[in-house]
Amino acid sequence: MSQKKRGPRGGKTTLTPGGLRRKVFYLKEEENQALRRKAYEDETTESELVRQALRRFLNLPPEENE
Repeated sequence: MSQKKRGPRGGKTTLTPGGLRRKVFYLKEEENQALRRKAYEDETTESELVRQALRRFLNLPPEENE
């Protein structure tokens, strides 16, 4: 009997009540500082900026609340 391969967490994912999945990214210090600065200037979160940029990069429509 073969089992499906699962990740290090046994197939479990971290999912927020709002339906967001947790991902980990590594940034260079210059990228990190620029992201922090932009989030501060725009009075938003770093996560929100990354989601917006990713949606543009992937040619996905903006979220309704943007």
